[in-house]
Amino acid sequence: MLESGLEGLLGNSAAYDFLESAVAIFDSAGKLRYGNAAFAHFNHNVRDSIENLNGHATLLECPQFQSWLMAAIAADHADTLSQSFYYAPLIRVELTVCARPVVTRDGKTQGILFTLGEESIEFGNRHIARAQESLRTLAERIKSLDLDKRSNDKLIRVLLRDAPFAMVLFNGKRQIIQANRAAESLFGISAAKMVGQSCELLLPCYQQCGACPALDQHRRIDADEIYSLAHGLQSIPLLRSVATITDDSSGTMVIEAFIDLTERKKADEVIHNLAFYDSLTGMPNRRLLMDRLHQAMASTTRNAQHGAILFLDLDNFKSLNDTKGHDIGDLLLTEVAQRLQGCVREGDTVARFGGDEFVLILEGLSNEQAEAAAHAEMVADKIRSVLVQPFFLNGMEHHCSASIGINIFYDHPGTSDELLKQADVAMYQAKQAGRNAIRFFDPAMQAVLDARSKLEEALRGALSKQQFSLHYQIQVDGELRPIGAEALLRWKHPDLGIVSPMQFIELAEETDLILPIGLWVLETACAQLEQWQNDPLFSKLNISVNVSARQFRHEDFVTQVKSVLDKSGINPSRLKLELTESLILNNVEDSISKMQLLKSAGVDFSMDDFGTGYSSLSYLKRLPLSQIKIDQSFVRDISTDTSDAAIVKTIIAMAETLGLNVIAEGVETEAQREFLELGGCPAFQGHLFGNAMPVEQFDALLREKAILFAK
Repeated sequence: MLESGLEGLLGNSAAYDFLESAVAIFDSAGKLRYGNAAFAHFNHNVRDSIENLNGHATLLECPQFQSWLMAAIAADHADTLSQSFYYAPLIRVELTVCARPVVTRDGKTQGILFTLGEESIEFGNRHIARAQESLRTLAERIKSLDLDKRSNDKLIRVLLRDAPFAMVLFNGKRQIIQANRAAESLFGISAAKMVGQSCELLLPCYQQCGACPALDQHRRIDADEIYSLAHGLQSIPLLRSVATITDDSSGTMVIEAFIDLTERKKADEVIHNLAFYDSLTGMPNRRLLMDRLHQAMASTTRNAQHGAILFLDLDNFKSLNDTKGHDIGDLLLTEVAQRLQGCVREGDTVARFGGDEFVLILEGLSNEQAEAAAHAEMVADKIRSVLVQPFFLNGMEHHCSASIGINIFYDHPGTSDELLKQADVAMYQAKQAGRNAIRFFDPAMQAVLDARSKLEEALRGALSKQQFSLHYQIQVDGELRPIGAEALLRWKHPDLGIVSPMQFIELAEETDLILPIGLWVLETACAQLEQWQNDPLFSKLNISVNVSARQFRHEDFVTQVKSVLDKSGINPSRLKLELTESLILNNVEDSISKMQLLKSAGVDFSMDDFGTGYSSLSYLKRLPLSQIKIDQSFVRDISTDTSDAAIVKTIIAMAETLGLNVIAEGVETEAQREFLELGGCPAFQGHLFGNAMPVEQFDALLREKAILFAK
């Protein structure tokens, strides 16, 4: 019984950090308050039954172990449990678990101190001896040496001759007295050359780990692990045991034993791979998958990023196994695993869940659920694309497909098992949909993605089916005379009706459809200018065309604009290209280069949404702009919000300093127009002067205004 109290024990817990034995401290509620590295290893790698290997992420989550833990806390006395635990179905480890109550000085139980010792391991039915046990046995035999010199010498000779380990004996002067044949083999030096030599000079391991620690500190070291140069100066892992021998005639001597752990390390690696990796594909198995899913769930909460689980099942795999044999089925699984690895980023997890089922964990997709879902669907589509490519299995061509269920997660309150089951449900929905399909667990998210997919399909045919049109919104000067128009894209679908640009422009950007659509807008606007230039009423009007970031960054953008201008034969100064601040700032030098090339051809530029980005004179003065457009977000409350009013006045003053024209968009009230006019703004655009309308209505509006001004 520990009477230091829980806080006192926790305050001194650093003393357990370097112990090889697993140590943990629990409070009276069974909550883990401390665990050293060895405990963390056991907690994550060992389960209390074969059934729980796949069912629980850690040992502490296993019901049987939890029950014993709570019973040990309630018992209020020291308790010991000897039980078989499992690394994998064939790897059993015998553990002794001790629980000692932690109490206050007045006898109140505050928790337990938990220690766990590894006794032996069985792999299949084969017992694997622990090297530490052998060295401890050796150390105990040396410790029991008689003080009689003749007995000592005899026993030492027996130990040196019979020991299966490398053994070296040296005196108080650090000189080697004797070494056995195992030591000669291990270090590659004959015993004759060792005797009489200084241990530090002769054996590199002494230089690395400190020579003769037992001699210096008069203590015994049962076993510690070191790395030393042996086998022709190759660094290998060694287990070392040190014991001090003292008698009247010879004084203090030290005997050291070494075991080569190379094979043990290889065996540990094999055991680790058997426990955590699928033997057929080399992928993480279900157990490692659950551990990584547990980590991914914590990561999404910590980083505020959505993740996704993709649950994949091969379609009609049983038929292949039944008709062609399991060896062909195994070949397919191996090749599928390789193709899946090529579909994900480094850091994502691809695991074989069992049979013909695979699970992928995608982390850090986006802080927006819709974007994360879109990315997960993109990966799933890529997987479907690579899996439908033919497989060649021992000369036989085979075609395959997969049903994929997707579950998006973020700060999930449930367990990792629940997330996986939801993805599994979604996968079966994909099966029921006809196989080779993708389904999301969340019905609402599935509806959003279905709508997006339908919209994308419709968008791809909109241009060829002539469903797009341009509407024009009038721009006026201080006397309300028309000076130009902004061309605004509209989409009228026969089934979807009028589709808002807010719905399809971003989708067009993501799918690169914005490139042909943007070119069409440019060609249509220039064709309209061509018609207007022969009419005195319209010949002096400008048309402003919005240019997307993807379109502007395209390597042929400048060439395309010049080609359209040449084909239409219009005055280039009548075309005004509107660029946003964010577009320009993404690559300022490239932006300036392209703008200057088009400016030299006569094209004007307007900066759209000015003031919403990183407006700065340092780059503004370098840009070949002719106009700044004040964003409607500042205009909306200009007559009531002093901050917006101050920003607008600053923009107008800045533009005047740089010799740039200014136009305010989103003007909807007479009060807004008057404020802007008093502030020095010379041009306006907004519903106050006219909505965006088809060219026929715009033509009629301008003729009506011409009549009014004529009067």
